Amino acid sequence: MQLAHTTDALPPVPVAWAARLIERMQALYGAKFAQQWDGIAPARLAEVWAEEIAGYTAEEIQRGLASCRGRTFPPTLPEFLGLCRPTLNPETAYHEAVAGMSARSRGVIGNWTHPGVYWAAARVGLSEQAATRAWDVLKACTGEYAALARDADAAIDGVREGDAWSKAAAKTKP
Repeated sequence: MQLAHTTDALPPVPVAWAARLIERMQALYGAKFAQQWDGIAPARLAEVWAEEIAGYTAEEIQRGLASCRGRTFPPTLPEFLGLCRPTLNPETAYHEAVAGMSARSRGVIGNWTHPGVYWAAARVGLSEQAATRAWDVLKACTGEYAALARDADAAIDGVREGDAWSKAAAKTKP
C-alpha cells in the first residue's frame, strides 16, 4: 500500500487530530479499515493523514465522515479528501442557486454550499423569475419527452399485438 504525500507548503494539522480521524474510520469500518492500511505503521499513517488534511476545515472533514456512513468499504486517503470536498453537481447547484437567489430577492442571505454557486448565479443574472421560467421550460421538455416515449411504446405494443404482427408472424410459419 502506498501513501500519498503532498509537497504543498501548508503545515500539517496536529497528528493527534489525524489519529482521532483514523480512530473514527476504524470504528466505522472495523477490520476493513485495518486491512486497507496493513503494513503501514499507525504513527506514519497518522502523519500522512495530518499532512494531507492540512487546509481542510472542520466542516469539510465532517462532510467527509458523513459521506462515509453511506459507504460499505473504507475510502482511500484521496477518496476521503474527495468526500470532504465533493465535485459540484450542476443540477443540484442550479436548484441551490434558484433557492438562494429567491431568498435574496426577499432580503434573506440564502443558504450557499459554496461561494461559487452564488457568484455563478449572480454572474448569469439569475433571478427568481428567470429561474422559474427556465425550470418551467425544463419541466415542459421533460414532459414532452415522456409523452413521446409513451407514444412510441404504445406504437410498438400495437404492432406486437395488432394485425400487422400476426400477419408477419404467420408468414414465417411453415
